[in-house]
Amino acid sequence: MQTTHMQYGTSSVIVANATKKCKTCGEEKLLTDFYAHTKMRDGYRNQCKVCVCARTRQYALDHPEHTRAVQKIRDAKPERRATREIYRQQYKKDHPHKIKAGSAVNNAVRAGKLIKPEQCECCKREADLIHGHHEDYKKPLDVMWLCPTCHAARHKEANNAYLARLNKDYDRYC
Repeated sequence: MQTTHMQYGTSSVIVANATKKCKTCGEEKLLTDFYAHTKMRDGYRNQCKVCVCARTRQYALDHPEHTRAVQKIRDAKPERRATREIYRQQYKKDHPHKIKAGSAVNNAVRAGKLIKPEQCECCKREADLIHGHHEDYKKPLDVMWLCPTCHAARHKEANNAYLARLNKDYDRYC
């Protein structure tokens, strides 16, 4: 049995399986599907978490400049910078072969041994930023030159293939 705290004025009441109707989608949902909000009478927002996330995502798409500016301010906070640096150091420690391959590509481009094209090998669009993508890190100078969008898509495909292999192995043993 699920219980939920509901706030009424200054007192709170425990209610089992309490529900609320979302103002946006109109669905009746459990209170756990709503974010807490101290200013609301029942202590929860009047939009469910799914609708709030959808609205936030749409706002970010409609106002990219504002979203970038806010993100830049957040990223400049000392605690975020410290967290990023910890992650970066851990990544270097966990993936030295990837760091070494990336350095080899950068050094080869700087020395003129590798020529960095101005367009993506995948979508053929010209891009200001082109990444060197390694299919095999044991071959550090064998790279595909991809724009950031195609590079991210390539890694997503590889990750999905890896997860599919894991699921096959899991199904085989279970």
